Amino acid sequence: SLHLRYPRDAIRYSKKSIENKFINTRKRYSLSDFVEVTSGDVVVDVGGYIGEFALSIARDASEVHIFEPDAISFGTLKKNVQTNSVDSDIYCHNQLIWSEVTEISFNSADDGSESSVLKPDVAGVIETSVMSAIPLSEAIDFDVDFLKIDAEGSELKVIEGLGNLRPRKIAIDCTE
Repeated sequence: SLHLRYPRDAIRYSKKSIENKFINTRKRYSLSDFVEVTSGDVVVDVGGYIGEFALSIARDASEVHIFEPDAISFGTLKKNVQTNSVDSDIYCHNQLIWSEVTEISFNSADDGSESSVLKPDVAGVIETSVMSAIPLSEAIDFDVDFLKIDAEGSELKVIEGLGNLRPRKIAIDCTE
């Protein structure tokens, strides 16, 4: 089962299509035989939202670290990880990943998939708060096999914060 952030998120899902949503989310960040999560990978998911991608690859990954700055989405993410027990180790971090250590305004949107340091495309802002942000190179101290970034327009800032990290595979959401 999958916990949703808002009741209207149910439009995106139905009981019979959760598995299809996981499959489609995994495909969105994969390119067969080139950039895909394979058995034993250590995965970092920046912009994890409610855990769709992380849960879709968790059976293959040996370890998954999910970074989600939006507090409401993070709470839903944790419930989804607890509800959908998997074999890999999954670690949830309520942290904004950026290019440097700084304080930055973050907009929580009424459609949590659009929460961002930028103004949401379609959704309305329900709260703006100042958050501590850190580069990924300071958030983790291990080798990464697969890095997924969906930072709602701030993907370049996440990349700038990689420092000496050199993921073997990177998937970036550049839609919208």
